[in-house]
Amino acid sequence: MMKHFINLSDISSEKLTQIIDTAKELKAAENKQLSAAKGKTLALLFFDPSLRTQVSFQTAAWQLGANVSVMQSGVNTWHIEHLPGALMDGLAQEHIMDVMQVLGSYADAIGIRRFGFGNQQDQAFQDVFFNEALKFSKVPLINLESSVSHPCQSLADRLTWEEVHPNVEKRKVVLRWASHPKPLPRAVPQSFVDMALRSGQKVEVVCPEEFRFSQNYDRYFRHLAQEFDGSFSYKDEIAEDAHVIYVKSWHSIYHPDNPHKDQELRHQHMDWTVHQHHLESSPDARLMHCLPVRRNVVASDEALNHSRSVIYQQAENRMHAQKALLMHIWDLI
Repeated sequence: MMKHFINLSDISSEKLTQIIDTAKELKAAENKQLSAAKGKTLALLFFDPSLRTQVSFQTAAWQLGANVSVMQSGVNTWHIEHLPGALMDGLAQEHIMDVMQVLGSYADAIGIRRFGFGNQQDQAFQDVFFNEALKFSKVPLINLESSVSHPCQSLADRLTWEEVHPNVEKRKVVLRWASHPKPLPRAVPQSFVDMALRSGQKVEVVCPEEFRFSQNYDRYFRHLAQEFDGSFSYKDEIAEDAHVIYVKSWHSIYHPDNPHKDQELRHQHMDWTVHQHHLESSPDARLMHCLPVRRNVVASDEALNHSRSVIYQQAENRMHAQKALLMHIWDLI
């Protein structure tokens, strides 16, 4: 039985494959109302906005017969502090240690979304908030996106690339940076690379030098590539033989220490929009993005609406992958 799902490193590559295989079976099944989790309750706590994560988890749980409680910190529940020993004389009325122990007495699993910007010098997966929440969790804790990882998104990503290229064992997956009006966290791209390497894919990252991953993550990714017989490298252009072009924006190595420098760099690279010609130059490639996407900034309408764009298939797969995840977490297989 799985205990927690905070990072992909929490479970074995064999278990990840089992979850993906279960997701494929669930997606193919005509009867989606399995009622396998009747009597279970899933608590979802959001500190940040959500559309796909919230609705896909709600729907997945409901289709399994479980109850769902959705909370937004500071909106329909209290503002929440997480730092140990904090003097709580400000906005926060409740501490995460109390929240986790109370919710754990009501629910059979807790999902939390709280993302932000990790420190460039931190080790891989260093996230103070989730480390604190984990200390006090009496039931399985699911990461709905942290400052450093979004493992649930990467489950759907893998399900999608296996669907669109089912007969290719080692796919060439290209992570292509794009500009954005605002600096974005690195959770999605880091988890995408993590999942791709754990499944033995060939990963190429195309981005300006200032937007490369930290040295700690580079070392981690190269270790994964060696362990799982994949490859990890930086390139200047999208490969013509790419199987996946995953477009995503994230912040530079200067953010958050120098946000003005980060903004200046993003402004200098506004021409990094993905266009239709990028897909036409890679005839086997499928275009992926986690959504939401800034159209005609991150990628053009022509690219996003292209016949080889699979962004909606990828979004639907959030539900199937997370339904499979819940079944494994609750030992319903």
